[in-house]
Amino acid sequence: MAQVGARLQDLIVRTLTHEFRTPLALVVGYTDLLESTGQGMDEREFQVALHGLHVGARRLANLVEDFLLLTKLNTGVLAQELKDAAPGPISPDEMVQLALRNAEALAAERHVVLSGRYESGDARVVVSQSHLAGITGRLVDNACKFSRSQGGDVRVTTRSENNWWLLEVEDDGIGISPDVIAGIFDAFHQVDRARMEQQGSGVGLTIVRGLIQLYGGEISVESTPGQGSTFTVRLPLACPSGDSLPDGGLSRVE
Repeated sequence: MAQVGARLQDLIVRTLTHEFRTPLALVVGYTDLLESTGQGMDEREFQVALHGLHVGARRLANLVEDFLLLTKLNTGVLAQELKDAAPGPISPDEMVQLALRNAEALAAERHVVLSGRYESGDARVVVSQSHLAGITGRLVDNACKFSRSQGGDVRVTTRSENNWWLLEVEDDGIGISPDVIAGIFDAFHQVDRARMEQQGSGVGLTIVRGLIQLYGGEISVESTPGQGSTFTVRLPLACPSGDSLPDGGLSRVE
């Protein structure tokens, strides 16, 4: 546990140099601007400053939330919270649809067309609603951010297969080269940071994998450079009774 905490701390400290300074610069810069010239600004200039403050503050908030969640995943705190909460089975497609609606603004900004196909019927999985929404939202956001500059399509599909519920997020974006695909779930791994500044802190896919593994699931990715990527999430279907396993684990069909 101590080694995990020390390694995570080292990764966070090394990331602070860039990730926190950028949004802090926005907040401080626009705050200084409002303080010094706010009285003389016209409406357009004032709105620009407010937007800059919002962007910087939102990015800082997201960074803090990501690092707190990553820490809870790596230290086992989230696993214990999940065991204590004992979430019941839910209909996963509803949360997937909600995540797609929440991603519409980013998709429009990136000129991406979102589409969903829900084919898992009455399938139910034992998972926290917020965690499933977070998993789906992060994968959809990732697909939008890595779309081509002129836009493209992001397709989300759900279905049941054997004892699993499957979620697929497919894009026709820039793709991932074979030499880096093995490390994309590692914390702070970022693909071509010089060209893809908007990609974020580099912990999104790490958090996605950690959340999925908490529920006995798995995630895989297939990608072709220049053609796009498909992320596939597999979560175990709930037992018909929806009860937890005797040892307190999450129920699934065997």
